Order: sequence, then structure tokens, then C-alpha cells
Amino acid sequence: MLRICDEVWTAFARWVLGAICCLAFSGSGLAAQEDRTGPDWQPMRIKLVRGDLPACEPLCPEWISMEGRITETTPALFLAVLKQLGTRRLPIVVNSFGGSVEGAIKLGRMIRKNGLDVVVATTRLSGCPTASENCLPPKNADGTYRGFAYDYQAQCNSSCGYMMAGGVRRLAGGWAQVGVHQITTTYFRREPIYRNDYKSMRGKKRVIDRKVVGHKQVTIRTTTKLTASFRGILTAYFNEMGVSPAFLKKALSVPAADMYTLSRDEMKTMKIITGESAIRDFVSFRVCETLPAPPHCVVLAGSKPTVVAASPPIQLKPSVKIRESSSSEAGNNTSCDELTAANEKTRNTGRYQDIIHDVAPNRYPAKLILSEYRFDGSFVYENQRNAGWKKYPRPIIEGQQNGEPVFENCSRLADEIIGTMKAIVIAADWHRGPNRAKSKVWISADTGKFLRMERIFTAVALGYGPQVGATAVEIFTYDRTIEPPPPFDQ
Repeated sequence: MLRICDEVWTAFARWVLGAICCLAFSGSGLAAQEDRTGPDWQPMRIKLVRGDLPACEPLCPEWISMEGRITETTPALFLAVLKQLGTRRLPIVVNSFGGSVEGAIKLGRMIRKNGLDVVVATTRLSGCPTASENCLPPKNADGTYRGFAYDYQAQCNSSCGYMMAGGVRRLAGGWAQVGVHQITTTYFRREPIYRNDYKSMRGKKRVIDRKVVGHKQVTIRTTTKLTASFRGILTAYFNEMGVSPAFLKKALSVPAADMYTLSRDEMKTMKIITGESAIRDFVSFRVCETLPAPPHCVVLAGSKPTVVAASPPIQLKPSVKIRESSSSEAGNNTSCDELTAANEKTRNTGRYQDIIHDVAPNRYPAKLILSEYRFDGSFVYENQRNAGWKKYPRPIIEGQQNGEPVFENCSRLADEIIGTMKAIVIAADWHRGPNRAKSKVWISADTGKFLRMERIFTAVALGYGPQVGATAVEIFTYDRTIEPPPPFDQ
């Protein structure tokens, strides 16, 4: 600002105050090609989540969701969550590309001190699209969000592995990945920003005051060479956490611009994972049926706890009692028409996602099936995530199959709120050919499409998949941010 007798100028003095260590991180490929603007690169978001599975209420699994980039401030955020939990111990479900090594090591020590487990998986809040990291639906009575977790495409890369090492149990399912590469140390110097106040006297400027008003960082150099002392710190940390020295050795051998994904055999040998369990062992509704229930199974405030039998095997029951109706009553029941219309609208829509928790009494529980569907009126494009896209002809789905209604004996139940959406709830008998089940369906009051369907099978064809007594909890989403297969883009 220029005044007649006074001018304010800003000048820089260059001097070195110190150096700061940080981690340069990337996914597969060159760092220069990475898009670091998406939700995965945002600072880590920590939330408490409760499994959105009606079959488990009132005793359902809860977990700590940690999604995004680890920063120097993440440990402080995590500490606040631990204080909120008090003596409760919940597993950590993490999905991160990495970030600050210093922050990750602090997190690892906090995790070990509190005796927590770490599972690599992605958490999605109910009612939120995949790409919306800022979506915050209504909370439960205990402050948790409704959601579900799956390990498909989940990652714990770079410094995330340092955080993961702190888990008492460290787990990564077959669809999750743990990636490693070198640490890049960036040296900065801090330059003070001065404010010089000048005064013009007889045509000459004279400094009358000089103050430091701030600092800025200037990069001096970057290197992947570690000092002996820093290498010693890392070695001691992994020894403390029970992780093999081979983990650090492998990480330091991979160029910083690349990312090496560990195989399951390597993860076991390096002890970065401690067992074969995966996310399904923490978030399926059956984990809370054992006696005693795991510490992350929680009864919501105001709910009455129930006594459950050990499993498996167990005879599963509907989450809400389904009233039987006579055939004559069902024939005049408008709920069946409403349900049939919703089924047709859902299955014949241009695109939808279908996430199924499939549980059989005498099979390993909570098989998670994630499917994407696109229907153009003649062909279905289907992707069961790990199998790639398939195309096959399919007619428009109608309310009947081979002259037999898909839904019968329908009964309208009390409406519910799922996330921010009002849901119409209908109980009915479901069948396709020899496959039959007692079902409960949640339909969006706004769109008329399925939000969720729960089926308890009473009869199945040989080789169909589910068995008698098995429950399939099916969650429908309509996320348009997920890439469809070419050329179908509607």
C-alpha cells in the first residue's frame, strides 16, 4: 500500500531452519500420472459405523472406518475417536493409499496400545454414493452411521502398511491389496516472511520497523536414501509390532514411483497379515451370534438385548415376523401389485448395483457377492466384480415367471427410514421355479425401486447356491459414478 509519506514493503530473507521428513506416495504407475484430487487422496476421514443388516438387530457389529490419506494430524483425530469410545474396542476398517510415515507410525502404536484389530476394506455409508466422501446421513442413537464394508478394490498402500502393522490381528481378504514402495524424504527450508515498514525522508527510503509475519517452505531436494538412524527407527518399529524384516526390505527395494502389491503368500511370510480371516468375519450379522459376542457387537441405546444360540448351524429367522395370508386375500392384495411393479422397475432399469450377503447354515458365513447390472431392453451386462463384464440376452422381467407370480401372500408392514430415504416395507412369499423363500422388501417411496431385500430360503433347486435355511440380504444401489462397460453408458 502506497501512502504519501509511508510505504509498506514485504521482503524475504533466505535462511535454513531445518528439514522435514515426509512420504511421497503413489498407486500403480508413475506418480506424475496419478490423479490426487479424488476422495481417496483427501485427508483421512474417521467414522464410527454400524452394520446395516436388519437380521442382526438389536445386536449388530460396529467398526472404525478410516478412509483416505494419512496426514500428520490423523493421529489427533484418531485419539478423539478413541476417547469417544471409552473402553469399547472396535476393529479398524482401513482403505488408504498412504501418506505421512510419521503419522502412520503414531497410529500404529496407538492401535497396538488399545489392542485393536485392522482389516483392509472399504466402508460405504448407507444412502451415500461411492464417490461422495462428504456425505453424512443421519446417525444412530449411539453416534454411529449405518453402512456396510467390503474388500473389493480396497487398498492399504505405502505408509498405510506401517499403520496396519499396529493391529493385534492384521487381515486383508482376497480382493484387498497391500502395496509397498520406497520412502521419499523431502528436505525443506523455512523462509521467514518479513514486513518492512519504510518511511520516505528527503527522497530516500529508510526502514523504521521490521517484523517476521510468517514463514513459507521451499523444497531443497528429495531423496529415497534413508539415514542409518531413520532406518534403525523403522526396523525397531516393525520388530516391536511382530512384522518380519522382509517387509521393510521389500518396501525399500521398490522404486518410489512404482507400487508393488504383495501376494497373499508374501503377506503371510512377512507377517503383515496374521490369519486368513477377512472383512466378512467382522461385519456379517452372524458374527454377533456367538457366545460370548465379540466386543464390537453393540446393542443400540433403547434396544433390548436378545439371547442367541451359538452358530453354525443355526435356523435363521426373519428380522420381522411375516404374517401369512390366504390365497384369496393375496389375490386382492394391492401390496403384491406394488411389490411386483417395484421389482420390474428395479430389474429393468438402465443400471443398478446389487450387493448380497449370502449365508448358509453349514457353510462359511457371509459370502459377499457384489454385482453391477446394465440392461438395455434386450441384453444384460453383468459384472460380479472379480469376474469382469459379461453380456447375455434377457427379456424384460415381469411379475410372473412361467405363469407363476414371483411374489405372493404380500403384507404391508410399517414403513421405515433408510438413511435419508423413506422406505415402504412389504413381506411376501418369493419364488422362481423350485426356489422359494420368505422375503421382506424395502422399496423407495421416491423412486419406486428396491432398496433392500431379505430372503430366507425354504426350498432350493440342486446347484442353485443358497440352501434351505440360508439368508440372503440384498442391498440395491444406483450409483452412476461407477464406470459401465463400453458401449453401454445409459
